[in-house]
Amino acid sequence: MQIDRMNKTKYFKGFISRKCQNLYITAIVKLSILSLMVIFAIYGYFEVQHEVPLIIGGITLLYMISVFYDSRGDLKGGEYWLQLIEEQPEQIVWIKPIQVSYKTGWITTDQELQFQILTRDKLKIRFTCDEGEQKTLFDGAQTYLPKVHFGYSDEVSHLFDKSPKAFISQLEEEGLYQPIASFARAQS
Repeated sequence: MQIDRMNKTKYFKGFISRKCQNLYITAIVKLSILSLMVIFAIYGYFEVQHEVPLIIGGITLLYMISVFYDSRGDLKGGEYWLQLIEEQPEQIVWIKPIQVSYKTGWITTDQELQFQILTRDKLKIRFTCDEGEQKTLFDGAQTYLPKVHFGYSDEVSHLFDKSPKAFISQLEEEGLYQPIASFARAQS
């Protein structure tokens, strides 16, 4: 039993580290490409003395700021998230499942399940999980993050947006709190 728990812990840590490192690399690549676009737009402005490259550069810069803000959690990398999970698990307050459907016209061609992990500081990471990875996530979260809320509803989302720091206590007051430990036990 102890060896099984150690294996689950090892797989969970590797899973989180791998997913977060992939998100980190993706965020760096996106921001690098957008930075190059801004630099080329500025260069284009000085080269042709026309405002069109500057407008394109300004729009790209605004988009880059948006991507940076949205990627703050991704830019922390795997070591940060592992350390947070191990040393400050109370900072992670919500694991939100997200069903993503891909459509061609009106026909659904594919679906995948993603999970978003959110903190009291509004940092977030979002990644896709296949069935085996879902089990790894649930087992690891039950061990390391037993008090994290699992699930989604508009009411829950509103409470998080209202006050991430008081999220768990607000869920308890509203009778909406569902810790992942109870969900994982129910699935066993």
